[in-house]
Amino acid sequence: MDDRSVGSSSHCHLPLHWDRMGAMQDLLESSLIKHIRTHGPIPFDQFMEASLYHPEWGYYESGPSRIGRLGDFQTSVTVGPLFGNLLAEQFLEWSGDQVPAQWLECGAHHGQLAEDILQNLRQRENQRIPEIKYLILEPSEKRRQHQQKRLAPYGDSVAWVPSWKEARQQFNQGVIFSNELLDAFPVKRYAWNKQAASWVEYCVDHDGSAFRWIQQAPKTPFHIPWLSSEALGQLEAFLPDQYVVEWSPKAEDWWKDASETLEAGYLMTIDYGFVETDRLAAHRTQGSLRAYHAHRSSNALLEHVGQQDITAHVDFPSLRHVGEASGLCTLDLVSQESFLHRCFEQALQKGMKPSTEQLRQLQTLIHPEHFGRAFKALIQKRGL
Repeated sequence: MDDRSVGSSSHCHLPLHWDRMGAMQDLLESSLIKHIRTHGPIPFDQFMEASLYHPEWGYYESGPSRIGRLGDFQTSVTVGPLFGNLLAEQFLEWSGDQVPAQWLECGAHHGQLAEDILQNLRQRENQRIPEIKYLILEPSEKRRQHQQKRLAPYGDSVAWVPSWKEARQQFNQGVIFSNELLDAFPVKRYAWNKQAASWVEYCVDHDGSAFRWIQQAPKTPFHIPWLSSEALGQLEAFLPDQYVVEWSPKAEDWWKDASETLEAGYLMTIDYGFVETDRLAAHRTQGSLRAYHAHRSSNALLEHVGQQDITAHVDFPSLRHVGEASGLCTLDLVSQESFLHRCFEQALQKGMKPSTEQLRQLQTLIHPEHFGRAFKALIQKRGL
């Protein structure tokens, strides 16, 4: 739910003729309503993209940080700096003798994770730390400015790029990573029509008083990249009527861009999501889309436009398939609990003496009822 810069074309393509008077929510709603009246109902992924990423009034563009105890949700980063410390330990291990070591963070949001990682490197005593070139991929000018102000003490060791095209001019091998980024990529929403034996797509209409759901024939047919048409057909035979699923073509395109940028090294993301056929589990009849506000989740996805977070589970097997199709090999798809346990053991072996506070943070990060089980780490590699 954190660090959600879409990476390439993250801004909505709705008209930008906005009345700048009044509340931001009213402005965003008015523009969406006007667009729907002119062009007809819009697929949900367009509605979600406008709600989250409109350059002036989207959820991630219109106000201060939305995470932490006083925000709308907690993340591994807000637990404390141990998360960044353990990532730094792992990245140093992966970087080996590369000079300078290149680390590319995608979707740094408010810059807290980058600060934790860089501060960890700066505070190490009696350890030889290689030169680190820390690059941040951030398409939002507003967030870049905020991050640059926060990370100013680290000078030229940090640089920013707005897109994958610019990233490829400064990065070729090393570590590309993101944390809680892909779960807020816009998703298409489908329902299984059992009588017609076909998928229909959820679109958003407006009835004059409120946004509402309607179902239409999909312009983009639903599919699962890692599942054959025959296997999907076998699963569909058991699905109940109006079974709901989501699909994020933009997340898959983003992973493909990341895979093709990485000439050698590691590509990693940590997020919450599906593994294998969990995506079509019998109990998940309404999909995984949720809205978050003030640490409360709801199914009111069409309300509070631009004022609440919208998120969906990441389809890790599809990302793995996309990466492997681009020539990467998969090293791990494991729980955050397992991944951080391993990082912590490596840190202990290298002499780390954890404080009581760090042990408390670790417990939260790996606890099954907090971040440990629901969150996964997908790690792929090329060369080296």
